[in-house]
Amino acid sequence: MHRPLSEVCRRTPLPAAEQTNGGETIATKSQLIGYVRKSKSGGALRMSIDAEAFSNAVKYAGNDGRQFVSLIANADKVGQILHGEREVTSLCQFIDEE
Repeated sequence: MHRPLSEVCRRTPLPAAEQTNGGETIATKSQLIGYVRKSKSGGALRMSIDAEAFSNAVKYAGNDGRQFVSLIANADKVGQILHGEREVTSLCQFIDEE
């Protein structure tokens, strides 16, 4: 049985990071959208997405005109989940601020 997310994860956005783009500094924040964990059967990853956070997420249009939301999960932490070393990690969206 899984522990509640409140016991396993923090529920705050990741700290801001800074990147440079041609001499221009861009502060990058992340918005917590949900969580990734292994499914009960262990054969898949299960993503739990907060509906309100997802509806407020920044969207972009693909070449076909459909809208998408870009989400990110740390690959090392997902690997730890797959190997049973970790229960859960965050699913976030990076937000650039100039």
